[in-house]
Amino acid sequence: SDGGMASGMERVFDVLIRVRDDPKDVKRRCLRTNDYYKGSAPSWTPIELCALKAAGFKIQLSKSNSQKKILYLSSVDTPKAMRYLEALQRTQTNPNPNPN
Repeated sequence: SDGGMASGMERVFDVLIRVRDDPKDVKRRCLRTNDYYKGSAPSWTPIELCALKAAGFKIQLSKSNSQKKILYLSSVDTPKAMRYLEALQRTQTNPNPNPN
């Protein structure tokens, strides 16, 4: 282990922190499904997608382009996302005391 984020969760963590910093900014609650931010990084992994869905993000069609799907966190689900972030932070700061 690299002692950092649980494997592959860095980007999910980053997304949730951005939402927490400005929950009213819709752009922060709207993610591309097929890649991370502006196509500069690889696609979301199945683990990341599971985590984003667990945090309250839902896949839906983009309003601006019906051919494109987005991951969207509604304002109603934002508190759920913040609870998920807190849980993630707890697991990061209190790692398993006896890793194998």
